[in-house]
Amino acid sequence: MGFKIDYSGKKIIATFSGQLIESHILNAFIEITEKGDIKNITHILFDYTNITSFTIVPDFIETIKIYTKFSVSWNKNINAIAVTTNTNLTAVMAKIIKHNKELIWNYMLFDNLNDALSFCNENE
Repeated sequence: MGFKIDYSGKKIIATFSGQLIESHILNAFIEITEKGDIKNITHILFDYTNITSFTIVPDFIETIKIYTKFSVSWNKNINAIAVTTNTNLTAVMAKIIKHNKELIWNYMLFDNLNDALSFCNENE
């Protein structure tokens, strides 16, 4: 199906469902930076709890680095939160988190949407 985005105060939630492909994530990222109030948000939550599959793309981490480096010029203090139980996506997110210093934003991984939302609410 793709994704939908909810702009909620200082938090943006991108919810994905069905078969997740790289372009869904990148298109959501582009929409968030173009339409969201990126200068004033504290959290971008990527909810992958309803995806059915994800195929790892070899250069995905490099692509994320490019988009993040472009976006940090507006706001360096964003928590980029992924919520997933998908094994492939969890592995990719673990690699992304290892590059936190290069990416500037604080990338985080949760396996439960309620815990991720609680973190956002407690850290507004």
